[in-house]
Amino acid sequence: GRHKRENAVIETFARPEDLLLTTRDTPGPTTLLRGEASEANIEVAAALTARYSRLRGEPSVAIAVRPGRKGGPGGERVVVVAPNLDVSGRCRRL
Repeated sequence: GRHKRENAVIETFARPEDLLLTTRDTPGPTTLLRGEASEANIEVAAALTARYSRLRGEPSVAIAVRPGRKGGPGGERVVVVAPNLDVSGRCRRL
């Protein structure tokens, strides 16, 4: 989502087993990750979230990763990623 209203709609689609990603330090986009929540997929989703945030010019961005709904597995955690992807579609590791 790019706007507050879009982010709210995305959150309504989230299932407990999904993950929601948002920028930790500033308002920004919300990303819904559904399916395989591998570390690689989380890193790509986090990099995309960072890329579409106001922090895209920063060398690294903290992204909060949390369950889609209450009762989902795990709690909130933070991943730090570069806000861009390399040509292979993988995020640059920090």
